[in-house]
Amino acid sequence: MWARSRAAQSRFPFWIRALIYADGAKIGGYLLFRNKGDVRFRAAGTVRLFGSNIGGGLECDGGLFEKPQKPDGQALNFGHAQIGRSVLLTRVGGQPFTARGTVNFQGAQIGAGR
Repeated sequence: MWARSRAAQSRFPFWIRALIYADGAKIGGYLLFRNKGDVRFRAAGTVRLFGSNIGGGLECDGGLFEKPQKPDGQALNFGHAQIGRSVLLTRVGGQPFTARGTVNFQGAQIGAGR
């Protein structure tokens, strides 16, 4: 993933400035939207994987997810997703998981595991 490898090389906060829409995506392993060392993961727009199938887990540790200029908008949408392992939305390295906007896991199945 370009964002992940680029963030690992940078000493500055890294932003994904585009929306991520991957409804119905099939991901065989883990999906990682998390900090790398002291570089905070930030998404400035909706991250939406509605109805996706993630074979491993979803990790958003320490990440900042924002829906700009619309506080009632969606920051994360994993509605009706199937996630095989755990979902981690935790603090890491002094940075809390932060969502500025709604977080939707309605209808999701988490931990069905393989």
